[in-house]
Amino acid sequence: MFCPHCGKEMADEAVFCQHCGARNPAAPQSEQAASEQAPPSGAQQYYQPQVAPASVMIYPRQHSLPLVIVLNLIFPGIGNLIFGQTAKGLVMFAATVVLGTGTCGVLWFVSCVVMTIDGVMLSNKLNSGQPIGQWEFFG
Repeated sequence: MFCPHCGKEMADEAVFCQHCGARNPAAPQSEQAASEQAPPSGAQQYYQPQVAPASVMIYPRQHSLPLVIVLNLIFPGIGNLIFGQTAKGLVMFAATVVLGTGTCGVLWFVSCVVMTIDGVMLSNKLNSGQPIGQWEFFG
């Protein structure tokens, strides 16, 4: 599982994250277990982000690679909505419409190819169990 505070991988049975010292919400909540195990030595007392905060991370779950490919080939950026990269997908689609119209479709075609490669790489990263950022490109 991944720590909900720092986004780094942690053991399912750990009471505290070994990286940031945050409490594991999935750990047993008995008072005795909590009092017996303190945060790991060397863990920071207060959360200081070393990676993107959990609120801007997208956590792994299985995604349909063929659907991502088809959506990004037809509407560049829309395939990223499946991952939860809503802002990125909409911005890329809007930019493609504006730039594609101004270049008689040349940049539309280029954007289709680039966003399809981006979608495949990010989908593979998520399907392998790694989180991605809201604005991450090419995994």
